[in-house]
Amino acid sequence: MSQTTTDPKQQAHDLIDQMTAEQAAAVVGVFKLMLDPVDPLERALVNARYVDEPPSEDEVSAIAEARVSLARGEGISNEGIAAQKTD
Repeated sequence: MSQTTTDPKQQAHDLIDQMTAEQAAAVVGVFKLMLDPVDPLERALVNARYVDEPPSEDEVSAIAEARVSLARGEGISNEGIAAQKTD
């Protein structure tokens, strides 16, 4: 696929024209979040760059520790998180 324009909006239009309806629907959701996010976290997630590197030893250890904690039932339920969000 060769792009003949340097205008980002035109490039976006050209790419969207090549998408299936399902792909376009997914992109529309991302566009809506970028333009009118519900909260700052959603904006940050939409704008976050993908990190293509393996996790550090500390991160691997923290993930393992969290999984053990969840296995012991020490996690917070979805209802608990929802209750915290409304407080």
